[in-house]
Amino acid sequence: MRLRLLYLAPLALILAACQSSGGLGSGGSSASSASGASAAASSSSTRGAPASSISGECAAADFQNLVGTSGDAVDRNRLPAGTRVLRPTTPMSTDYRTERMNVYIDESGQVEKVVCG
Repeated sequence: MRLRLLYLAPLALILAACQSSGGLGSGGSSASSASGASAAASSSSTRGAPASSISGECAAADFQNLVGTSGDAVDRNRLPAGTRVLRPTTPMSTDYRTERMNVYIDESGQVEKVVCG
């Protein structure tokens, strides 16, 4: 029984560490967290991004002209800050962020899609 507890205690600590920072331990309300997130999004550098990315929404609609072009020709300096350019072998997190744009490049090196997330 004690041996089982020794194995379960680290697991509980790991799960607690993976918990979202917006939970009870954050010390703030969700309203203040939301206003802080929007303030951080508006204060970040947009490197020539359209206004739609500043409002907390992704600017993918403004970059649909990239679909079908060569992935190597994508000028990352013209993309909004935080944009991910993802190839089939690129590791990525699976969290969804409405303000982040993702440019997917297929195995042949062509831009497959430009979406928010």
